[in-house]
Amino acid sequence: MMTSIQQPSQQWEIAACKIVAIAEDGLWSSGGECALAYLLERGLTVHTIRSARLGYVSGRIGERRDIAGLDVPCGMIIPWFAADMLWAVSVRQDEHPRHVQIAGGSKEGLYNADSLRHNLIALICDCEVGVLLIQQEAGDLVAPVTLRSATARLTARWYGKLMGQRQILIANGQGMAGQRGTRDLLKFSPRLKQLRLPEGKTIPDFLLNGGDIHAWISEALQEMQPEVNRNVY
Repeated sequence: MMTSIQQPSQQWEIAACKIVAIAEDGLWSSGGECALAYLLERGLTVHTIRSARLGYVSGRIGERRDIAGLDVPCGMIIPWFAADMLWAVSVRQDEHPRHVQIAGGSKEGLYNADSLRHNLIALICDCEVGVLLIQQEAGDLVAPVTLRSATARLTARWYGKLMGQRQILIANGQGMAGQRGTRDLLKFSPRLKQLRLPEGKTIPDFLLNGGDIHAWISEALQEMQPEVNRNVY
């Protein structure tokens, strides 16, 4: 069942935008060298990192900072911009839980939703880094997006946005959560189809193992072409 969407308050959004700007500066400072190196090692380019406005708040695991009046966990900062607003700010940490959100943001966002304006085929995956890698390597083929996690529920707002696409593919990770999330999403519409990773549990793993993201998606789309054409609405 789809859930109704809750947008963050304007006050939160103003404060969160300040945090994103501060974190951006932090990532490109000497204190963010290790965090930046990690992102580059995952296969992201400088252009992708800057375009996504990724950032870093320095500190040990579990430490928090008071920034712009909000309680901010230390770690990698990933802002969720869509439809001319900031929906959430995700924080990636080295230990479980690997991703947390700055309190006050929406848990019903769709990361990279604005890319759906330009493509006929959407691809849902289960992490922001996966989305950025697909956008970087195969943005001419698909519009990659992600929910909060593989098992997050799809809201009515984003369901309508996705259904405006000719085809929706799902490329969640191969772990238990990813498989469960894929099964749940497939129930929404026959237009949703699973796209299996050739190897590795996640899209970043696939790339790090020498996989070619563009070739993988291109070949899959060629195999699906007759079915994609039948799904024109």
